[in-house]
Amino acid sequence: MASEDGSGRGYSCECSTGYFGLLCQFTDPCTLLSPCGNDARCVNVSSGEYRCHCTLGYWGSDCQNYNPCVSSPCGSSATCRNVSSSQYECQCPPGYSGDRCHWYNPCQAGVCQHESRCLNNQSGTYTCVCQNGYYGDNCENFSPCSLAPCQNQGACSDVNNEEYTCQCSHGYYGVNCQWYNPCVSVQCSNGGVCMNVSPSEFVCECSQGRQLLLGLQTSVDISFVLGSTMYMAHISFIACKV
Repeated sequence: MASEDGSGRGYSCECSTGYFGLLCQFTDPCTLLSPCGNDARCVNVSSGEYRCHCTLGYWGSDCQNYNPCVSSPCGSSATCRNVSSSQYECQCPPGYSGDRCHWYNPCQAGVCQHESRCLNNQSGTYTCVCQNGYYGDNCENFSPCSLAPCQNQGACSDVNNEEYTCQCSHGYYGVNCQWYNPCVSVQCSNGGVCMNVSPSEFVCECSQGRQLLLGLQTSVDISFVLGSTMYMAHISFIACKV
């Protein structure tokens, strides 16, 4: 359609839909073709060229592809991998399983320590059956007393996962109550003082001016335990001469 436009040409062009320019020589593909799919916004860049601004989840030159991972179909902490325009794959973290990682088994995450056995309670909780000596929700603690280190009926008390103390029975001493003091069962006469020399030996220390005499008075039978063995001994009273 020709008309006066003041340009000296004596006419102007009124373009049909989808065309533009002084002579309608340019095309607007967004109008002519509506190439952008899935509610994308089409922007005319130049004649015959366009760009699609895709809505959330869609991609491609015409927004023809869809990424299903946008809707977060995988469960908590899982990683979604786009396989195709309509398919996805969930990569589950330790302890989770299922198509969407929606099943949780804490035992698969290795929560129980020190070779303990894990029982799945089917409700997201678990119970650890600990090996001998270990305790705690995850069997993370160890009781040194479980090894029965204290001998001769000594009482064991845990200090931490590695240390313990022994409270020894009467007459016994040592870290593990492994030594016996024979002076507990022996009495030196005439004011002599019994001195422990070893777990089975002793001497009587007499007061000044007195001589050490052996076997001049009565004797006594004593028994004592070292480790798991009981010893019997016939010991004479040691007399300090007056």
